[in-house]
This record gives sequence, C-alpha cells and structure tokens, in this order.
Amino acid sequence: SSVLESIQIGNALAYPDYTLIKGSAPEVYFVEGGKKRHITSGEIFNTNQFDWAAIRNVPDSVLNLMVTGSNLE
Repeated sequence: SSVLESIQIGNALAYPDYTLIKGSAPEVYFVEGGKKRHITSGEIFNTNQFDWAAIRNVPDSVLNLMVTGSNLE
C-alpha cells in the first residue's frame, strides 16, 4: 500500500485539440476543447480537409472516458 500511496495522480487523459481519433468502431472524432466531436460523414471530413492518414487509433476504454461534444456537421 505504501507503493500505491507514492504514485501521484495526474490530469485526466486528453488529446491535443485538432487530433483525429477513433476506436474499434468506424466513427471518427475530432478533438476540440478537450471533447471528442463525431465527424458525421466522409463528406464533412473531406470538406474540412482532414487527412485520413492522421487518424489515431485509441483503445475503446480511453475513447469512452472522453467527454462527447456536439457533432461536427
């Protein structure tokens, strides 16, 4: 227990603004203001000139902990 008590607790996990992330499902999210925003279509993705190669795969357990913001439509 002394080892556990010595571990410092940090800030909640967050990705920088403008990061593109996805879990195991096909939905892709745009991080803004510490929230994940669902990009609702490929057309919206392309209109915003996002890069498909820039999408970061994250574990579902991490994705589910993130606050969900409004959809990016």
